[in-house]
Amino acid sequence: MVAEIDRAMDRYCSDKLVAISRRVGHSLRRHYPEPTASHKAQILTATFRVDWNLGDYLRRNYDDGVSQNLGSIGAVTDDDFATESILVDLSCNKVWVHGPEQFLITVAQQIAWLAAACSLKQDGVRYAHAVVVESAVASAVAEPTLTCAPKLRFDVSVELEMPPPSRSSLGSPGSPVSGSCWNSILDPAVMVVGYPIAKRDNGERGLEIHPYQMANFVDLSEAVTLDGGYVIKGMFHAFVPVRRFGKGPNGGSESLQWHVVSSPYPTPLEWDDIVDQCPARELQRDPDALWNARS
Repeated sequence: MVAEIDRAMDRYCSDKLVAISRRVGHSLRRHYPEPTASHKAQILTATFRVDWNLGDYLRRNYDDGVSQNLGSIGAVTDDDFATESILVDLSCNKVWVHGPEQFLITVAQQIAWLAAACSLKQDGVRYAHAVVVESAVASAVAEPTLTCAPKLRFDVSVELEMPPPSRSSLGSPGSPVSGSCWNSILDPAVMVVGYPIAKRDNGERGLEIHPYQMANFVDLSEAVTLDGGYVIKGMFHAFVPVRRFGKGPNGGSESLQWHVVSSPYPTPLEWDDIVDQCPARELQRDPDALWNARS
């Protein structure tokens, strides 16, 4: 019961970095008693078992799929291999990590994010909750040769769930669809929950992507002008700058808020649709400012 409560708390924690750091750090300190030197400088080892199918994800989401054979990969992050190292097995389901405590924690945080980001899409939008827990069952698979054999194992898993119901123009009242306009171009999508994003000082909303990526979504290489301002328009979708924000009360960077206007396939999007849905637009006449602003 206690383990299930702990898992639920980690799953819905608003800051996964803190939750994973606390969980992994506590287990490391329990399994590796502090020697005479500082525990943070002690060289530790652990195994992370990742519940995913990376090959299937690559084949489903990329034209090239798995373009090369993946064997045992060694990623050395220090001049001395005995200090910090990572080994990944052929299936990418098991990762052996060797290094000081903070290095193992950082690797655990990154593995959990990667597992969530590579979750297979389902119908509609899904929230991806990454969880890292200490494994209660010892692995029967032989461990690689490291300075000392890993005696601590963690399971990394991702749980997908539907977003809470909300009223949205993209769905009927009470439907589990986020009200964000970008759902019309990304749905179905997996949203990684609990990881930090760049600070937003002006209450900017929605997905943060570069205008070049917007253009890729609609198969365009440049913006076009509409009534004195730029828009990025394709056959069924258009990205429209609607408001420019300054640096904000705490400094930060200037930003540009965009809105996605869509027409259901196979009905082409008309220019009048953009004017009707975005009566107030940011009439940016400097293309460099358009492409270089935080969006």
